[in-house]
Amino acid sequence: MKPIYLIGPTAAAILILGLACQTHGSGEAEMAPLESDTVEAAFTDFAAFAFPPTLPDDDSHRDSWTRTDCLNCHETGIQDAPVVTHEGMPSVLLTAKCRSCHVLIPGSVPRSMIPEGG
Repeated sequence: MKPIYLIGPTAAAILILGLACQTHGSGEAEMAPLESDTVEAAFTDFAAFAFPPTLPDDDSHRDSWTRTDCLNCHETGIQDAPVVTHEGMPSVLLTAKCRSCHVLIPGSVPRSMIPEGG
């Protein structure tokens, strides 16, 4: 006999996301605070509220869904690219596309092009 499910996995995921993003009187959506928002994640060097990690809107990052050579620059810091370590991450995450976590911000520039204090 096949098990009977009241909702499918997709519907469950949508429901969970909906519960995480609630309105509070003003009608504007507000994300529920996560523990990772208040403390640094154990396996990253991101400060609080720095997730998701962003990508600048430049030629080398626009096609990051199809690129497989991100570590050519980010493993050693070529052209002032931030060196990524991802220490402590499960190995399956290290084989995922970078854009699975990293978000391209339209119009943004690489950090190395922003003047200090700017």
